Amino acid sequence: MGVNFKEHIAKFVDTSCTLLIIIGDKWVNKGWARQQSWFRLRERAEDFVQSEIELALDRGVPLLPILVDGVAMPSSRLLPNSILAICNLNAASVRSGRDFHSDMDAAMARIRPLHMAGKGTKQA
Repeated sequence: MGVNFKEHIAKFVDTSCTLLIIIGDKWVNKGWARQQSWFRLRERAEDFVQSEIELALDRGVPLLPILVDGVAMPSSRLLPNSILAICNLNAASVRSGRDFHSDMDAAMARIRPLHMAGKGTKQA
């Protein structure tokens, strides 16, 4: 029997001490683009990445954007209103190749205090 993916995501987010947002050069969803006629963002309920970020924001789960290979944080004008808060977060940068492990070690050092603070207690 299949698993309800939305419920599965909610359970995962609820048990997470930190949620990583891996952002590459194609991360921005084309469905998030502003509609030219109204200059509004389209919300897409079927976007599971967006749903995970929304749940984490709503439930106070710490988020850490990971920018891959020199990618900049997405512009707020390219994101749905429901996840605009990620634009205000400090991000970690990770390069592929020989620097990957040292960059990830530095990112993990930023995550450990968040993980230890949440261990055994779920922050609201």
